[in-house]
Amino acid sequence: RMALDSAKQWHKEVGLSGLVLTKLDGSARGGSVVAVSRELDLPVKLIGVGEGIEDLRDFDPETFVDGLLGVGAAGNSKSSQSKSEGKALAERLSVMRK
Repeated sequence: RMALDSAKQWHKEVGLSGLVLTKLDGSARGGSVVAVSRELDLPVKLIGVGEGIEDLRDFDPETFVDGLLGVGAAGNSKSSQSKSEGKALAERLSVMRK
């Protein structure tokens, strides 16, 4: 909720044209960016996967969603069961995206 309130205030004061999600490398997966993007009708342009400016990457929505759901390379699943469940979900998502 804090992220949305902050973004609304920034948008009101200076007018935003897009979002940059930083610190995606931590345990928080950045789900709040979905609410902010939807509420303010702004695209996510970049994500930060490390500490420096060289760690900014173009935003890829499919990879981001896979990470939120814990599937694919972005999900970093550890257990064998999680990997098989993640693989099944990734296959279903792949079919839905076609």
